[in-house]
Amino acid sequence: MKILKIIFSILIGFVFLYLIMFLNTNSLIKDVREVMSGLVEYEQTEDKPIHKYNHQNILQNAKVNVKIFRLLTLNNFFDGYIWVLYSYETVENDKDFFPSSSNIMSRWKIHKENGKWEIVDIKESP
Repeated sequence: MKILKIIFSILIGFVFLYLIMFLNTNSLIKDVREVMSGLVEYEQTEDKPIHKYNHQNILQNAKVNVKIFRLLTLNNFFDGYIWVLYSYETVENDKDFFPSSSNIMSRWKIHKENGKWEIVDIKESP
């Protein structure tokens, strides 16, 4: 019975730690969503891996529906990885559809600098 309590306590500790790791990267997911939606100037992301998602120069007045689902987050609060599944659909004037992507699996290598998470490498399935 005592061993069961110890195992349960350790399990609760791991769940709590994972929850903190997960919530700690919410700002990065928000930043990526803004870039994918065309809300970030094209020049602001140049020379960064996140630039791959910035289509602001061709979106102009289009509306972009972005969905990002975090599959797994592992980090030590300075470096780590996030695995995501994302989709985006570009719509202009709510009638015309532009190319979209759906269910793209991606692994982001992340680094925290001055309290801000940044993507330092992106790997995606072909």
